Amino acid sequence: MINVCKSGTDSWLTGWQRFGWPEWAGLLLSIVAFAFFYCSVLKIDYLKTSLIDLPPDSDASEYYAMARSMKCGGPPKIRIGHELLPSRYPPGYSVLMLPWLKILPEKQQILAPFRTSQSMGLLLLCSVWIFYWRRGEPLGAGLTTLLLATLPGFVNYCRAPLSEMSGITLICLAFMAAFLGLNQQRRGWVYLCALFLGLAVNIRMQLVFFGPILLTMAWIGEQDKRLPWLLHCSGILLFFAFCASPIFIINTIQFGHPLRTGYDFWVPDIVALGAAFSGRNIWPGALSLLRELFQLSDTFTVANLFGTGTHFTPAYIALALIGCLFLRSWKFIFCAGLPWVCYLAGTMMFYYNDGRMYLPFIVLLAPLATLPALLADQALSRKKYILPIMAALFLLAITGYPSQSGYPKKAWRSQWTDALSLAPHDQPRKAVNFMAAHELLALAENRPGIVLSTINPVFLNAILPVGFSAAPLDSQHLFQHSHIWKYGTKEAKELAQKGIADKRPVYALFASNQETSIEIQRLPKIPNYYWAPLSAANDRSFIFSLTTKRAESTIDPGKH
Repeated sequence: MINVCKSGTDSWLTGWQRFGWPEWAGLLLSIVAFAFFYCSVLKIDYLKTSLIDLPPDSDASEYYAMARSMKCGGPPKIRIGHELLPSRYPPGYSVLMLPWLKILPEKQQILAPFRTSQSMGLLLLCSVWIFYWRRGEPLGAGLTTLLLATLPGFVNYCRAPLSEMSGITLICLAFMAAFLGLNQQRRGWVYLCALFLGLAVNIRMQLVFFGPILLTMAWIGEQDKRLPWLLHCSGILLFFAFCASPIFIINTIQFGHPLRTGYDFWVPDIVALGAAFSGRNIWPGALSLLRELFQLSDTFTVANLFGTGTHFTPAYIALALIGCLFLRSWKFIFCAGLPWVCYLAGTMMFYYNDGRMYLPFIVLLAPLATLPALLADQALSRKKYILPIMAALFLLAITGYPSQSGYPKKAWRSQWTDALSLAPHDQPRKAVNFMAAHELLALAENRPGIVLSTINPVFLNAILPVGFSAAPLDSQHLFQHSHIWKYGTKEAKELAQKGIADKRPVYALFASNQETSIEIQRLPKIPNYYWAPLSAANDRSFIFSLTTKRAESTIDPGKH
């Protein structure tokens, strides 16, 4: 018994003795990375911020509306008034929200988009850490995890109710699977890569440009017989097509063609002019990247809604460029480099050039940015100045210095401190739309009905209980560019009249009392009916009800 105990103790001590400085350094860096992620992302109480209004106005609201529709057993649609309509965006991100809609209490389900982005960001950090640690590179695990956790774009979109982080996570998992398949010469990993890539296309269709990563299959089993090799090369394409097929099936059902999307339905003029993808967009796209790289950007972007407004820093790009000099596996360089180039070129050709579109490309540079720091100690014996330079660059990259923050942009800022001090929970902003909707619920007294509002009707229909039907006041709304679906003053009047015929209340909801004096003139005029305030005006909202009884406080829009 004594010998057994002694043997076990010796084995335990030997294990700790093998836990050298790379392991300890990697573990310490990983702890710092996850602690920073917690403080800058997970700690936010969204219910105390304006973010529960789901900015930007169209994107996040439509994702959430599709998730709510699917939770109730319906198709991935948005609702305006009584009509179920297609969304502009793929439903993949909305599908990922469904578990959170099941978990969260009813009053907190508005948090489902945020929890989805947070969990996908955490999944990416954990996957990268496990990937490097299992390969016997603990220092690489700490360095790469810390680089990702402090990357400004990563922090911004882990906070956002948008699909960016979900798509990025799946693309990174696809690249890791492709690397393992090539490194271990196992085809199963490449099929897993095709699965991740196909699922990513259902989240954002632009991610199909990463498709050339599947060429990894051609380098596996080259010594096999010709027929099995050809079958696997063909099979990987068929499997990818199967995994990506849901979005194309949905497009065919909704729009009559697999390559037509919600953009063809809602903003056809952009597609009709051939401007959606054009070589003329390359220069503006490249210019926007260069302006951000050299800290010359002065525009307000979506990233300003959720953080500092910056996506990457010069030190991070410098590390990635230096890392290219340390690459050795030319097969994986070809397999990974080609999809990088394809995605970068395809994104630059897209008419909408925003830094978040390039974020998958930027995030995939993290392993390259880690290489110089990992290999600097090997060069120390030959050139002793290498290690201090690499350490300085890495320190600048993780602190995000120098960079721009906020709007108007302030130069020479540190992303490390600004990601914490400029966190949404530190900004005293009110969710005016969300609060107005809940005030309507309180005043409605369990009498659901028609709601005409200046607030996005998709957002209102997603958060209001069953029985409410929200629609715009007239033709001045976010969906006015469609050639197929039309809504204006006539439709608003018909909707109000239908509510009267069905003996349902008809409400008018304004998000702010300040806009009421102007916007009330847009309310439909119904003979013998008048718009009467439900309550006294306040800072949060102003609510009217369509009634036949004229009171002193009644407002007739025809007389304004």
